[in-house]
Amino acid sequence: MSYIIKKESETTSSGVAKRYEIFEKTRSNKTLPKMHTHSYYEILLVNEGTLSCKVELDKVEKLLTGDVIFVPPFVPHGTFRDKEGRMRCTVVKFSPSFLSPAELTGSDVTCLLNSPNYSAPYYVFKSSHGDTEEIRERLLRALKLVSDKDFGYETALRGELSCLFVKLLQLCDNDLYQNGNADIDERQSKQLRYALRYVKENYQYDISMAEVARECEMSYYSFSRFFAQMTKKSFSEYLLDTRLSYAQKMLLSEKSSISEVAAACGFEYVSYFIRRFKQKYGVTPLEYRKMYNI
Repeated sequence: MSYIIKKESETTSSGVAKRYEIFEKTRSNKTLPKMHTHSYYEILLVNEGTLSCKVELDKVEKLLTGDVIFVPPFVPHGTFRDKEGRMRCTVVKFSPSFLSPAELTGSDVTCLLNSPNYSAPYYVFKSSHGDTEEIRERLLRALKLVSDKDFGYETALRGELSCLFVKLLQLCDNDLYQNGNADIDERQSKQLRYALRYVKENYQYDISMAEVARECEMSYYSFSRFFAQMTKKSFSEYLLDTRLSYAQKMLLSEKSSISEVAAACGFEYVSYFIRRFKQKYGVTPLEYRKMYNI
């Protein structure tokens, strides 16, 4: 049987990028695998019954109650059931960008801004595995946080997923964890931290990649490749995200007009700021401010 592999949508119905997706799923009937890929890390826990997972078209793993499967980004996979009977599972998907703090340490650069090369397309932790219980508890706590949505739940969720992510890096064979102490070259780490700090301190001005490259004592083209490799974004994308992030905070904390917010965050044209803000957050800056009655 042949399968069509589809790229899973990673945006909401309004076009806003999803940073995480956490839910519980139940099934009773037989199902076929819907093969797909996405840029998220996905961890699935079988709470009840059995579930099969097809990976890379030719690998099938049967999961029993209490088993966990971890699938790194961009690996084709799909779950299915070959017999009837109740099945219940918890699914956690997230992007490392959701875990990134405002101030990056060398360890953050290594874990969050670099994509590890895993030696296997997926990893299964059987219910009897010594570390499975910790993984299971963190998955269920993450599900409860997004279900209850109590005050500060996303801050707490970021903590749970950060601990879970590091645990998986430690347990699974990958180049980040296996190479020494999992830290990138110290010189590269310093250069990247300097570049990110420079952007943070100067995002409101008309800065360019050439300017930041000079500050890092690198050629334009070397810096372009280096920055994209380290952050998985072009410099212009990172600068835009930084400006929008600060604009978001200003809209919620200050009474400045939309044009004043745009200018303070480095946008020369208000119309461009509004268009980019809506592309990222799904609403205009004014609509965003009204959502919070500001």
